[in-house]
Amino acid sequence: MAKKSPASSQRRKRPAKKDSATIVMTDEMKTRLERLAQMDDKDIKLDVIPEMTNWDAAVRGKFYRPVKTPITIRLQSKTNTVLREYVRKQA
Repeated sequence: MAKKSPASSQRRKRPAKKDSATIVMTDEMKTRLERLAQMDDKDIKLDVIPEMTNWDAAVRGKFYRPVKTPITIRLQSKTNTVLREYVRKQA
């Protein structure tokens, strides 16, 4: 019997979600960001940036997406049963 190629069972990567809040970078914006990246920290004028005093609308972790890795493991049926019972009790 021919051995099955592992590539045949690999999952296809999902296309990245397009966020409606994504900004398209213009050439001018890219140029300004490159110039800003080359500046020393002491040369950046912070007095023209308004201080943020109201943090009521702030959301923690809004753009953070944890990296998830699918894995396959082989368990004894008893171990599987114990783990499933544990999860049922937690829910």
